[in-house]
Amino acid sequence: MEMTNQALEHLVDSLAIKIQYGVKITDEDIEDWNEIDITYQVGDIVRGADFIEDRIDIKYVVDADRRYLSAQLLMKFGGPNLYIDTNKRVVKGYWGCDEFIKGYWEDPMNIEQACEELYQQAG
Repeated sequence: MEMTNQALEHLVDSLAIKIQYGVKITDEDIEDWNEIDITYQVGDIVRGADFIEDRIDIKYVVDADRRYLSAQLLMKFGGPNLYIDTNKRVVKGYWGCDEFIKGYWEDPMNIEQACEELYQQAG
């Protein structure tokens, strides 16, 4: 599939919408999500830790005292690249010279909290 600017925008928009509204468990995907350590019910919102479990990389932003401030998660790589920036609350997509950024305002899956917990566990 050839990546166009419109396709890049669609991928970024789709990820931003999932973050903004949360991913709700449906009858069709409940078995996939229940392969994780937690048991979900239809209608539940996926936990942030489960949503970001397949991330490729995570960079933490910390202050001078090494306290967690935010994170940048690489969610897709190699064409296109998709990032979640929890500080700016945006999803960024890059493909060649093309760039598309979409904001989100809510975090019902608690992705930010999941990132902070991962940082605490690593530290």
